[in-house]
Amino acid sequence: MSYEVLRMIIVDAVQTNRFLKFMDISSAYLNAPIDQEIYLALPQGVKSQYDKVLFNQCVVLKLKKALFGIVQSSRLCCLLTYEQDGKVLANFGYFIDDCVISAVDETTANLTINKITSAFEATVSKKDSNGCIDMLGIKIKEFRSKSGLEKVELNQADYIAKLGARLGIFRGKKYKTPMTPNFKFDPHDEDNFMDVSGYKLSRKIKLYRKYVGCLMYIALTTRPDIAFTANFLSRFALYPHDKLFAQISRAVNYLVASKNHKICYSNPSFPIRPLLLVIWKKRN
Repeated sequence: MSYEVLRMIIVDAVQTNRFLKFMDISSAYLNAPIDQEIYLALPQGVKSQYDKVLFNQCVVLKLKKALFGIVQSSRLCCLLTYEQDGKVLANFGYFIDDCVISAVDETTANLTINKITSAFEATVSKKDSNGCIDMLGIKIKEFRSKSGLEKVELNQADYIAKLGARLGIFRGKKYKTPMTPNFKFDPHDEDNFMDVSGYKLSRKIKLYRKYVGCLMYIALTTRPDIAFTANFLSRFALYPHDKLFAQISRAVNYLVASKNHKICYSNPSFPIRPLLLVIWKKRN
């Protein structure tokens, strides 16, 4: 399940006053039946009952269920619906081992949970002392009144604080932008020459990719305000110059100083209808 699907389920729950439940399913990624013919060679060390095979041939196994590392696996485990008499009673999507359920009422939500726990090894996620659920490194907090679900907040304050601690940034600087305005970088410029090679360069590339990956993850989940910065820095994954590391430090300072910023989905006073935007371009 992508982060967009997670937000879509939460937005739909707020607008239609549904009940949200979060679960942790053990090895959920490996339980989906595969919908294509895929064959695997025998892993090294596994003996086969077919000892005699022709020259340049090998024994293969037909895959029955999803497996890590296969492209089709992520497509199989995404968004599912529970319907009865043509009415959608519950939506649930899962990302590897984490699952979110959106049901029309609490009874239906509990019924869905019972069906899942009877088929898989699963537990219901519990709220922390602040009333938040931790899913995919995202803190999700519901605000519910007698009339129903009023709003849901998403933030990554804890994840950002841990990222800042890795760089020795604990309070952050209040920059107006996550990247220096009008910042440009050309790896072919003589001023940007890197006198590093071999093992030191490979370590620097690995460290650079690690931090840029963290920024990309934050941008995709709860902080779209750093999307341009993360995208720009990702272009130079093989050229980790000190000027680019300085921009990473600035972006992390920006995040730490504003770590309590959050995405808030509230129930509007007017109905919102989903729209489908189709872009068609004529070929020459």
